Amino acid sequence: SAVHADEVEKPGHAYPRAILYSTIIIILSLVLSSLAISVVVPNHELSVVTGLLQAYHIFLVAFHMEWAESIVATLIIIGGIGGVATWIIGPTKGLLVAAQDGSAPAFLARTTKKGVPINILMVQATIFTALCSVFLLMPTVSSSYWVLTAMTAQLAMIVYVALFAAAVWLRYKHPHVNRPYKIPFGKLGIWLTSLFGLISCLVAIGLGFFPPAQLTVGRIAVYEAILVVGIIVLTLPPFIIYL
Repeated sequence: SAVHADEVEKPGHAYPRAILYSTIIIILSLVLSSLAISVVVPNHELSVVTGLLQAYHIFLVAFHMEWAESIVATLIIIGGIGGVATWIIGPTKGLLVAAQDGSAPAFLARTTKKGVPINILMVQATIFTALCSVFLLMPTVSSSYWVLTAMTAQLAMIVYVALFAAAVWLRYKHPHVNRPYKIPFGKLGIWLTSLFGLISCLVAIGLGFFPPAQLTVGRIAVYEAILVVGIIVLTLPPFIIYL
C-alpha cells in the first residue's frame, strides 16, 4: 500500500497513523482467526490451502447451515481476488515509475487511457503462467501452493531487506533532505527500526525453507531447490535491466 502514500492528504501525518491502525487490526484478525481454525480443526486434518473452509464447514454443520457453505466459499474467493488485485497493482506502479524515469525498458511505460500499465501487467501474467508449472513438479496441490507462497514471501522480504538497509544509508548520506515522515529518536530510532526489520525479514526468509510437517512435499532437496532457483531467476532481471 505504500505506493498510495502520496495520494492522501498530509501523508507525513496520516500515513504513519494508517500503518499503526492497520498493524493492530491485521495482527488481531490474523492471530484470532488462525487460533479459531486451529481450535476447531484437528491438527492432523488441517490443510494449509483449505483450512479456512474446513473450519467453516465444521461450524456450519454444527448449526445445520450447510446451505451457507457455497456462499462463504464465494465470499472468500471475492476477498482473494481483492487481495490479488492489490498485490498486482502495487509492484506495477513501482515499475511504471522506474520505466518513466528511464530505469526500466521504455515499453513498460505504456499505459491505457485510465493510466493502467498494460504492458507491465502482460509481463506479470506471462511470469505468473510460467510459475504455475510448479504444480507439475510437486506431489500435491497443497505443496505446490505452499512453495509458491513461500517463494513470494521470500522475494518480498528480500526487497524489504534492501529497503531497511537503504533507510539507514540515506539517513547518513542525505541527512538534510526534507522528508514527509521521519522516524523519531534520530540515529538510534533509524538503527533500531531497521535492525528489527532486517532480522525479522531474514528469519522469515529462513523459515520458508522448512515446509509444514503436515505437507507432503516429496524430497526436501527438490523443494528447496525450487525455492533457490526461483529466487535467483526472479531477482536477476533488475540487475540485467540496470546493466
